[in-house]
Amino acid sequence: MRTVAAVLVVLATMTGCGSAQIAAIPAPPGPSVQATPTPSPESETTEPVVTPASEPTLAPPTCDDASGLTLRSGRVDAALGSRFLFIQVGNCSDAGLTLPAPILTGADLDGLRGEVAHKAYGTPPMLAPGGWTTLELKWLSNGRCERGLQELRVTFGEETFDVTQDCMQLGGEFAPDREPTISLSWPA
Repeated sequence: MRTVAAVLVVLATMTGCGSAQIAAIPAPPGPSVQATPTPSPESETTEPVVTPASEPTLAPPTCDDASGLTLRSGRVDAALGSRFLFIQVGNCSDAGLTLPAPILTGADLDGLRGEVAHKAYGTPPMLAPGGWTTLELKWLSNGRCERGLQELRVTFGEETFDVTQDCMQLGGEFAPDREPTISLSWPA
């Protein structure tokens, strides 16, 4: 019996059964982590940073055939249930211009109009003659095009601009006693 056991040990050693080598399998890469920018001291609150997959690119803005305050809006972009609208605001006058805080108004499917609740982050900048800046609007999708606000307008002082899109998916609750439905962000 001892002989049989010894023969089996020798055979196992010769064939590699006793000391099998297992190739190492590398661990899958972990999730990528992106740093959240530190808020500036003048901002009183911050909100979670959710950005679209890629910021839409618009052609470089110009003041051709424009005067005074000028606005160009891109298309509504979607990311993780959020909706984004990038608006370029330009000063096509001959003098510097401090932008007033924007006021958002809208109309729902029934034609009810009102001020749209929003929370502003950052401060509207001073624009030199021919200068441009980008205002980012962000909101959570209401899930359907045919409900909620059907019209969205942005007013700077005396100038009002219609930034309505085909499918905004924007809630229909009006301010000032409602929770903000839109976040406005100025560049730092």
